Amino acid sequence: MKKFLFILILFTSVHTIAQPILSIENQDRELGCIAYDSNNEFIYKIKNIGNEPLIITNVYGSDPFYASGIPKEPIMPGKIGKIIMRYDTKRVGNIFKTGTIYSNSITGTQTIRLKGEVLPFPAIQVDNQYLIHYDYTQQNDTCEWEIELKNNFPDIVTITKIEGLDEHFKLEFKPIKLYPSCSQKLKIKINPQGAVGKFEKQLFIFNNLDTVATEIYFRTWVNEFSPLQFIENPLKIKKTNYDKENKSVFEFQYTNTTYSSVTIEFIGEIIYGNQLTRTNVERILPAECDFKKGDILPNETGSIKLVIPYSPEENYTSSIHKTIEISIRNQATGDLTAQYLDCYIEH
Repeated sequence: MKKFLFILILFTSVHTIAQPILSIENQDRELGCIAYDSNNEFIYKIKNIGNEPLIITNVYGSDPFYASGIPKEPIMPGKIGKIIMRYDTKRVGNIFKTGTIYSNSITGTQTIRLKGEVLPFPAIQVDNQYLIHYDYTQQNDTCEWEIELKNNFPDIVTITKIEGLDEHFKLEFKPIKLYPSCSQKLKIKINPQGAVGKFEKQLFIFNNLDTVATEIYFRTWVNEFSPLQFIENPLKIKKTNYDKENKSVFEFQYTNTTYSSVTIEFIGEIIYGNQLTRTNVERILPAECDFKKGDILPNETGSIKLVIPYSPEENYTSSIHKTIEISIRNQATGDLTAQYLDCYIEH
């Protein structure tokens, strides 16, 4: 009888010890604040501290926290496996999710947790992100596009690179560290030399947190090189009001920047419709356009005076935009180029 009890106790002890035991090294994951659409995979390391192979049969999580990878083979005693969980980091707000691990461990089911917060996209905010000049500019004009980068993230964000810079858009860039709520201005030098017509550019700003680059956009319209350099910057709007006679007066000063004489052959308003059409100046501005009719010598300065009368047929509201085309002939080469001036009338 004593021998039977001894064998029974020995068998029971061996049977109790020889079991798989699941241990989780990082059972509670504290993420803190993370960027929108950032890394969405989180690894939980599991170890078999028992004496028999550990088999993970399934892992269930609460939406949008789910298992994307579990060990397919048994985990031998003393070995480590991993469970890969995914979370939808496009869901802005607090994170508190749990997952349940099912296995043959003597500990039964075990729970893993994920905590943190997904911040709104993007980590970097850009002021003056989309810059569109609706006025014409010249090939020999240069300007600066100033953008301001602000860190919306509660930790340091590094601007790693800006893609899309070329011979027209130049910036001496080095990686920038932005502290929380801090901002920094960047000045991009724009030179449209060689471009004619619609001139547009997309630049992409990358940082160490956002998986998607922040896009900035610039657009304007570029004339051919004009021999007459107007003192007024075409990117600046020239505005005036109607006078007592219901007339609006514009005066543009110029300088002949070429080495030969030029003449003004045509001045007229651009009519916007399905296509741009040219209308004779006498019909648009009858006897209301004053400019030099003969040769304009090299380095000679002068002015073009336009008087635009009120027209009730145009159904004016708050303001009127007139685009005036000036055709200029180079007497030495015979080239004909166009210059465009924008006139805004406050009604």
